[in-house]
Amino acid sequence: MSHARVQNSRRSAPALASAALLFAAACGPSTESVITAQDPGAQPKVSVAARVHAHSPRLDRLRAALDRGALDEAQEYSDAAENAGAEAPLLRARLLALTPAGTLEALRLLENARTQSPLDPDVYATAAEIYAGTGAFDTAWSEIERGVKACGEAAEFSRARGIVWIARENGARRGLEHLEKARAIDPDLPFTDRALAQAHLLVAKLEMQAQKKKRALEHARLSLNFDPTDVDARRLLADLYAEALDFTAAIALIEGLVQEGRPLRGELAALHKKAGVAALLERDRARALEHFVAARENGMNATDLASGTHVLEDESRARTQLGLQAYEEGRYAAAEENFRAAVRFDPESLAPRNHLAVVYYRAQQYLPAAELWRGVLSDAEKSGVELPDPVHLNLASALKAAGEQGEARAVVDEYLKLHPTGVWRDQTTRFAESLETPR
Repeated sequence: MSHARVQNSRRSAPALASAALLFAAACGPSTESVITAQDPGAQPKVSVAARVHAHSPRLDRLRAALDRGALDEAQEYSDAAENAGAEAPLLRARLLALTPAGTLEALRLLENARTQSPLDPDVYATAAEIYAGTGAFDTAWSEIERGVKACGEAAEFSRARGIVWIARENGARRGLEHLEKARAIDPDLPFTDRALAQAHLLVAKLEMQAQKKKRALEHARLSLNFDPTDVDARRLLADLYAEALDFTAAIALIEGLVQEGRPLRGELAALHKKAGVAALLERDRARALEHFVAARENGMNATDLASGTHVLEDESRARTQLGLQAYEEGRYAAAEENFRAAVRFDPESLAPRNHLAVVYYRAQQYLPAAELWRGVLSDAEKSGVELPDPVHLNLASALKAAGEQGEARAVVDEYLKLHPTGVWRDQTTRFAESLETPR
């Protein structure tokens, strides 16, 4: 069940009308008693001490899955409820409430539990939380009020009040107060982590709307302390970090979500672009380049990257010139480093790819050279660019040197077919004659 649903406080779910009758015999509260139950300042009749809760690895996993609404995982660990003592039927009720059309059966289980343990506050609180999850808020408040009358005040009722409040519009702050009170009474109280996470998230959004960014940041962090997996909280925290110009933290959060398979590459690209612009303003060109490259690698096109595209193209041209100078001076390692950088900054540019292929060929890395030349030829054909060098012959030479005679012949045959009167016709014909005759 989601604790962050925005609902009208006076609307009850019609589908639960018959279920509500299951509990009508005990205490049918008046409107006045409902208002009292909502009052965080109401004085309890009796103070109930925090109880000892059963624990085991499987039982803790079951509670955590139920708290997150993870039905499949909860079903996997459902057998652990047998070791939970009086909490067992309550856990089964929570599991049923997660299933389609399981709410009525869950409420019947709780009624049986009430008969067996009429002074157990967790029975009333669990019922209230299940009702809140369906939008039956009046009935939820009634359950809390009846529970307080029967059992006295308890941490479970503070938890239930908090969950009901955060499910209502504009109830996040009061909900958080009740949840923190519940945790203060019973630090080991189950089913508070997810509710606290949602309460802090909702308050963070309210603080953000009020332009109280520091307080919003604090609540967003607290939300993730209670539920580190929440996608909404992680995105909100990333937004807050970005507004505070902490792009490293913002990018780390969104990258984590992308790695989990969330479709947020566009969001990640936009963050990298912002980080790149900020780095330029700080005169940190190297960092800006890395962010602009990351923005492009995450799907941002040249138009959207805007000034970042021009920065990358300028750097690519500069590194190409440095590579040519190094090559002419016989500093081949430096030439390769600069050409590789130029290709990375502008992968569509033909010149640095061609030069890098030359360096690979010289180092007898024939297949990497052939791959680059093949790409140069293909892109030149698509864009209608006439190459100043016989790149097709370079490609064929690399393939021949790599032992790929058949592929080399296919390259030269294709050139002669497409360009029978081309400027490189004679050289291509002689090269074709130098190849082994196919068997």
